[in-house]
Amino acid sequence: MISSNIRATRKRLKGDRVAICPKYGCHTVEKLKPLKFGLFGIQKYPKCKEHKIHLVFADEFIGDFLQSVNACLYDISVLPPKDLLNLIKKSCPEILSSFINRWMYCSPIGRGADMVHRYLDSLSRAYIKSLTLRQQKSIKDNLSLKKRDKLIILGFKKIEMEFIEFLKKLYDISENSYDIEEIKHFPQKAKNLIQHWLEAFLNTIGPKNFNSVRPTEEYEEENSIFVKKREYDKILQARTCILLLGKSLAEIPINLSVFELFLAYREFLDAGICQNLKFNEKNHLEDDIEFNNQILEIKTSRIKEIKEEIRNIEWEKISSDWTIEYRFRYPEPFTKLLLDPKKDCSKDENPLYWHNKWLRYLYEEIELSYRQIAEICGVDKRTIIYWAKKHKIPKKENTGREWVDNHGYIRAYTPKGYFHPELTPLDRGEGRFIRRKHQLIMEEFLSKNPELEISKKCMIEGKYLKSDCPVHHINFNKLDNRIENLWVFEKQKEHYRSLESLYNCFSDLIKLSKIVFKDGVYILRKDFNIPYSKNKIKEILKPRGENFYKDINNVKEEIKKIIWEKIYSNWTVKFRQNQFQPFINIYLDPYSDCSEKNPLYRHRGWLNRLVNDKRFNLSDSRLGNLCGITKDKARGWRRQLGVSRGRDWGFKRFINDKGRVFIKPENYVNPVALRNKGWILEHRYVIENFLNSQKSSKLANKCLDERGFLMSSIIIHHKNLDPSDNRIENLSILFSASDHKTLEFSLLKFVEELLRTKQIRFFNGKYSNNI
Repeated sequence: MISSNIRATRKRLKGDRVAICPKYGCHTVEKLKPLKFGLFGIQKYPKCKEHKIHLVFADEFIGDFLQSVNACLYDISVLPPKDLLNLIKKSCPEILSSFINRWMYCSPIGRGADMVHRYLDSLSRAYIKSLTLRQQKSIKDNLSLKKRDKLIILGFKKIEMEFIEFLKKLYDISENSYDIEEIKHFPQKAKNLIQHWLEAFLNTIGPKNFNSVRPTEEYEEENSIFVKKREYDKILQARTCILLLGKSLAEIPINLSVFELFLAYREFLDAGICQNLKFNEKNHLEDDIEFNNQILEIKTSRIKEIKEEIRNIEWEKISSDWTIEYRFRYPEPFTKLLLDPKKDCSKDENPLYWHNKWLRYLYEEIELSYRQIAEICGVDKRTIIYWAKKHKIPKKENTGREWVDNHGYIRAYTPKGYFHPELTPLDRGEGRFIRRKHQLIMEEFLSKNPELEISKKCMIEGKYLKSDCPVHHINFNKLDNRIENLWVFEKQKEHYRSLESLYNCFSDLIKLSKIVFKDGVYILRKDFNIPYSKNKIKEILKPRGENFYKDINNVKEEIKKIIWEKIYSNWTVKFRQNQFQPFINIYLDPYSDCSEKNPLYRHRGWLNRLVNDKRFNLSDSRLGNLCGITKDKARGWRRQLGVSRGRDWGFKRFINDKGRVFIKPENYVNPVALRNKGWILEHRYVIENFLNSQKSSKLANKCLDERGFLMSSIIIHHKNLDPSDNRIENLSILFSASDHKTLEFSLLKFVEELLRTKQIRFFNGKYSNNI
């Protein structure tokens, strides 16, 4: 049942209306007529005979239902699990891009998108059957309606409009979340890998002592709603993985219907823990996995340092005998092997971990973990644990032990008695929590300074840092956990804005030639002084291609310039101040600002013209700001007047809020542009024309299809990071999204040097240039 139950009352009806059962999947439909004798509230709240719960009005319920569906389909958990991505990248890196595309292709069906169509279709048929033949004919032929029929017709149209909006959104997101051309068949090795992962993953769903993976009432009482959401996310990820392997959902042992999943996501949505995934670019899907390149560099450099330190130890003082009994594999006999502690450990030629004193010294004296020793030796951690037990090396307590995780952060065990209310049992190790060290350092600092404003916003009980407050390394060195190098943000959005400000600084330094793009990589010129005057610098760093209409005041001024008489002749609308007053005809002035006295948002022609003007980019929120009303009210009037986005008004160039330039060339038949009603990104159009002028080159053959259009898999990179600078000399061609992300992230290695030399500075959560 929906969280906020809207009861269907017959007493307050002014006409016929249709009510349904709020239990997702139930097809109970009943037409409610106004009570002629409403004495004592007889039959005031009709109930579903099957589920014994109050019916709700269909047109009011469908919006809530589709909100739940959207929360389920577009949650951040729609992405492939990170451990599976890392596994694919490690074992089958050549199919990584294809795997992500195929996962996103299977995800909507795995999360139950097909059931929405079936449910609403069957509900609509039941809806129609509940009406009289005269009412059905009125809906079909748009005949004149009686007063008591109007609510039914409006309700039916609202349901239809909500469903159309849902299908449009599903189509748009599907277009941007995967590339159909990149979906290829997996080799058998990859299928076996995914199958083994799925079998292990299914064992992690739900408590182990229950036969079913359905979270029980006892389990829910003992754990927070965050744990419950994680369990449901796992169920949906398992469903997606089953489809990805080409199997039927009936093969997965999960006793939850799709509608129960939607019902759970309604609860998560009300609790505010659903996080929508932004599908603006497919590149975002590989953000986390691409960070592994940096992490690998950090871990590799750290391992090299440890190996160098081990080689320089005076091993002859620790042991005089370096001979061991060794055999390569089981059937072969043991032979004597002389080890060399001055050389790196290797599994076959120099297996130093077979030597008692070498392994004991690394574990007890240098205080390396089993995992670090395994990385140095090039073997699995379990091998080191086996030899440690065989050598009878006592296991150390975990007090204060630290290690570097797969993302390059230092992790540590928390002190005894530490109990974070937002963390789950999965974050504990040996009775305690495991947390990243920079989070613990920031937590300790804020708890000692409770008078700070940020402490009041980001701390729980004055002791624990909120789990959704990101802690940022200012110089992007994840191993530098000095408090001077840390900054805590109240929200994740602020963290993203900070990163955006840093890339703006990079853009300025590239334009001034402090950072140079050469042979596909960025180079920092350390001994370079900017030789320009202040006026010249201002000219070089002229404002980026910002959208002039980002400021709502500029939109208001542009609206007044439109010759409205040529577009619409009638500017009269019906208006009333409140429901107790009668409707009156008022005349609107399109050349004045929209307000309560001049409610232009009630005029369909005015609203349709502005919402579909791509230059203004009027979302419901911006429309509310323009008219001085709330976002919900703006959305309500737009839907009530039947205004949807999609039409163009003859403009052939506009800049979106990210600074990207869109153009609409005449007679342009690129399939990508046709899907977007003729619009295409200007930088892709420039590169396409350039390559067509050099069709005989190898690069053109590699990037253009047989019709001469730029392939959708090709990525165009702006060398100076300015998305509005579409000069051919500023554009570089890349062949995958992973190459693009690696190239952009490569700039982060300059941050520490730029901060040290005061070329950039970090203040109040944002980066800026000292130019």
